[in-house]
Amino acid sequence: MTDTHYVEPTGLSSRNQSSARDLATLVKAAQEHQIIRDFSTSPAYEVELGNRPAQFHTTNALVRSPAWDIVLQKTGYITEAGRCLVMQARMAGRKLTMVFLTRPASTRGWATQNACGAG
Repeated sequence: MTDTHYVEPTGLSSRNQSSARDLATLVKAAQEHQIIRDFSTSPAYEVELGNRPAQFHTTNALVRSPAWDIVLQKTGYITEAGRCLVMQARMAGRKLTMVFLTRPASTRGWATQNACGAG
């Protein structure tokens, strides 16, 4: 991953930057871990925060679609990067890795691409 630079782990800094190729490499490495596959493709998850449960839901509607066989996915959004998605799915018996990076129109002239933010 030669085109990637992370300054913090949450994904919320615009100084975290990566290329589509490097994010595809990250997806390939992450899909080797069952726990990452399970958590990233769960439509909802409940955790205890103090004395009360908190529900978290995926923002990726494809995870809930029976037409898609999602192996691993991560959505993201920060103002500087726009909406992003990295995903691996099984299609026609093969694994296909997809990386979608967007940037708001006001930043299209930037020379670098921002990595997906937390989402």
